[in-house]
Amino acid sequence: MSSAYLAGSVALVTGATSGIGAATAAKPAERGAHVLVAGRGRARGEAVVGAIRGRGGKADFVAADLRDAESVRKPAREARELGGGRVDVLVNNAGADPHGGARPVWVRI
Repeated sequence: MSSAYLAGSVALVTGATSGIGAATAAKPAERGAHVLVAGRGRARGEAVVGAIRGRGGKADFVAADLRDAESVRKPAREARELGGGRVDVLVNNAGADPHGGARPVWVRI
């Protein structure tokens, strides 16, 4: 990892199991943050976590389906637990399909 700018912080990145989200999750890890990789696909999420850890970063997977409020509360609680009671950085990257797919729901954690 290249810098300790975010050392000691916790970053939650939604939609982080592939593409832009996975690339985005890698950045705070490179800067010392504990990254919580959130998404629907456990296998893909664990692969992102493995890649971050393989480069010396700290990461964990949080299963998250952001299509309804109840599905958001559980991963929000899990993120706080994994993050030692807090989330310092939040990247809302989870996408929505304009043709009827997922629509993110926001709830207060």
